[in-house]
Amino acid sequence: MISTKFDEENKLVSFEYQSKLKGADNNILSCTFEQFDQFDIASQFLVVICGENPTYLNVRKDITDAKYLQLQQNQSSIQSIDQLLQKELNLIALVNQKYRKSSKSWSYRYSIFSKLSDIIQKASLAIELIKKEVNFCNHCNIYEPRNYYIWTYRLQIIALAWNTLSSSMFKKLVQEEIFSINEHLKKQPKDSSAQHYVDQIKSDYNQD
Repeated sequence: MISTKFDEENKLVSFEYQSKLKGADNNILSCTFEQFDQFDIASQFLVVICGENPTYLNVRKDITDAKYLQLQQNQSSIQSIDQLLQKELNLIALVNQKYRKSSKSWSYRYSIFSKLSDIIQKASLAIELIKKEVNFCNHCNIYEPRNYYIWTYRLQIIALAWNTLSSSMFKKLVQEEIFSINEHLKKQPKDSSAQHYVDQIKSDYNQD
């Protein structure tokens, strides 16, 4: 009875937020501040409970892009921009973990992550962000190690690292990745996605 009651309440709340979000795709850039706040709150709720719905993720992306653009136009500090992006990464992490096969959520995550200032500026701290993101992939793979979408995202992060890190730092990162995945394959020998991943980075970055 408790779960049924929760489901019924959840549907009612979901419907309420769906109503608030209706038409958001066309109104994000021309809405009032009050409407924008409603779209913002509604989309946060809906991407968490309906993370496989591309429409909600598209609206979420539009809202974040609008905030990001506004901060840039106001010449806000790099810290303020990074705070916005990190907050959104934390929100989307809930979606990535719950809906691990939502390709849209992973592509959205990449679009946010690649905007972080340390990544854009190729700062020394970028390696810490990249390692943290790789560890996040590990965490998402705990219950579903052969998830194609997570391994594909991980390849994107390594490609981003290649464009961001110094050659020595990148080489060390790839060597660590190869060792880590080979250890994983000893436990999960049928994980073809992991095997493809390690073969791909060996081929792309000339690692034996």
